[in-house]
Amino acid sequence: MVKVIIKTRAGTQIIVEGDMKEVEEIIFDIQRKDHFLYMKYEDLMLRRNEMAHGTRDLRPKTATDQIIKLKQNNFFRDKRNLKEISDALAKEGFHYPLTTLSAVVLRLVRRGELGRLPEKGKWFYVQR
Repeated sequence: MVKVIIKTRAGTQIIVEGDMKEVEEIIFDIQRKDHFLYMKYEDLMLRRNEMAHGTRDLRPKTATDQIIKLKQNNFFRDKRNLKEISDALAKEGFHYPLTTLSAVVLRLVRRGELGRLPEKGKWFYVQR
């Protein structure tokens, strides 16, 4: 029989008694959950601070949102291919494989957000 006292990051003390295998499993589980709870707490405090100071991060969260933001900035005024879209996103720090962007852009075409033009065996995307 093993007895262990665990202190979490939040300061909570937990006493665990059992055989070595049970105690190891409980310690692992508590460490995993403590990290998760700690991260949730940090996220909550960050959001609280953002709301208090009006500094909420308004950057787009998905590839679709990022491409729509490009559209809003008139990026698609000229014809653009997938490589040009990928390069524009990469300049903003967002890196996606062309296969991912292809599916996202095609979805936007089907929704009517972008137009698509064939030219020399390639597709080009334009503002709609």
